[in-house]
Order: sequence, then structure tokens, then C-alpha cells
Amino acid sequence: MFEHMKSPILHRARVVSFTFLTTWFINIEAYLIDMSKDEVEGKIKRVKGQIREEVGKLTDNKTEQIKGKIEQVEGQVQEEIGKVKRKAKK
Repeated sequence: MFEHMKSPILHRARVVSFTFLTTWFINIEAYLIDMSKDEVEGKIKRVKGQIREEVGKLTDNKTEQIKGKIEQVEGQVQEEIGKVKRKAKK
């Protein structure tokens, strides 16, 4: 009877779990290789953009797909800025 409701709920739960785990792994990576704050925030933003794009694809929402791609590019730029800052410190 409620089969159509399970899919969005499960999908949302998977997205939240994936986001949490990805953020956790990025923070561990940051600790291990001494990443700058910009690198960590950039990676997180990039992952959030990927998730947003996928949600846009699943819901057939072109606006969310585009916003997700933009967020990925912003994250990539921020990550690269962080790498330059970290290398400049050494």
C-alpha cells in the first residue's frame, strides 16, 4: 500500500548516511595529511554538490542538477586554494 513512499524515505536516509560518512572520512584524511581548512571545506562542498546533482537527476530537477555542478566547481576551487596555502606554509 505504501510502496511508493518507501523509495524517497530510503533515498533520503542513504543521502544523509553517505554525507555523514564522507564528511567523517574527509576529516580523518585531513588529520592524517595535515590538510588546510580550505581543502577540507572544499572537499565537503564538492561531495555535497555531487549529492545535490544526483538528487536532481533522481527527481528530474534540472535546477538542482545545475546547482550541484556549480557547488562541485566551487568546492574544487576552494580545495585548490587550500592546497596552494598549505604548500606555501612549508
